Amino acid sequence: MASAFAQGGGGASGGNGAGIAEMRFRLAHAQALKLFHYCANQGHCKLTDREMQISRQLSQQERLEATSPSTFVFESEKRRPGFFIIDGREKIAKTGLTYGSTIYVNEDLIYTKNVLGDLEPIPYLEVMQTVVHELGHHTGETDHQLLDTLGAKYAAFAKNFGFSAPMGFGADNIRFLSLNAGDIWGRVEVTSTPYLRFGTLSIEDGENLYDVTPLLTDELKRKRAEFYGPDSILQTMSFYSVRWEDHRERLFNNGKEQSAVRISGRLAIFGWKDRSKGGQLEIVSGYINFTIEFKVYEHVINVLHIVKDSAKLMKFEFIANAKQ
Repeated sequence: MASAFAQGGGGASGGNGAGIAEMRFRLAHAQALKLFHYCANQGHCKLTDREMQISRQLSQQERLEATSPSTFVFESEKRRPGFFIIDGREKIAKTGLTYGSTIYVNEDLIYTKNVLGDLEPIPYLEVMQTVVHELGHHTGETDHQLLDTLGAKYAAFAKNFGFSAPMGFGADNIRFLSLNAGDIWGRVEVTSTPYLRFGTLSIEDGENLYDVTPLLTDELKRKRAEFYGPDSILQTMSFYSVRWEDHRERLFNNGKEQSAVRISGRLAIFGWKDRSKGGQLEIVSGYINFTIEFKVYEHVINVLHIVKDSAKLMKFEFIANAKQ
């Protein structure tokens, strides 16, 4: 198994809010909100009573937290001396004590230089721990040690519910990251809220991160009635068996051409529908095989980059019913 959640390759940009580390903060924020809901409702997370209370409070405020217009602002302690100093120490982030408060991130600490002098972004799991800590403050909690522990637990959940792998073939700077919003076979929640716990799939090249999940969710919404019936409410979409296809074409071509590469995998879908006037419910489920293709080009010698907006869905095939 490849080393999951490894750092991106050299050359990551920083300082403008649009680098790969900044993108990881936004990705972790979205996953954290889904994991709060999972832990608050599924009961498999081994949290203390206080940790569960914080998780439930954040789950209840998910809509507000998810739609805050300025969730993250990236600032610099070097440019604003004292801004990130708390209890005499420079911090990676800070925020307020109310829901929807802006989270200020210290961009001086989210990139480090490797032995070649290239910038390396902060690993995803460290980002998740930081994001959960700061979101915990939004409940009014001020105990940093408690929130450090809570962040570490959710980072462990993220590791258990996700998988990352480099493309290989001499292009290890390109990798995918699949993140589920809980375990694949979690219980279906009978609520009227669709798309409650959908996982995410992204690809990155060491400088940029691209979320390709909308290719799948948009198609699933179009095919929902055909696959599961017009009265179905789909609530869980989880990734598994995600893999790179064997790329036999020459990937490194001195920057003259773009090469097509593909990721394939399987989705596990769960939901429910009302099958009678008496309110009897039927669980709906199914597997979907998918393939996504995107283009890469040789940016510098032996380093590939992803062509922006090149991803497209090649396969989306309903194959079988899943067992709940």
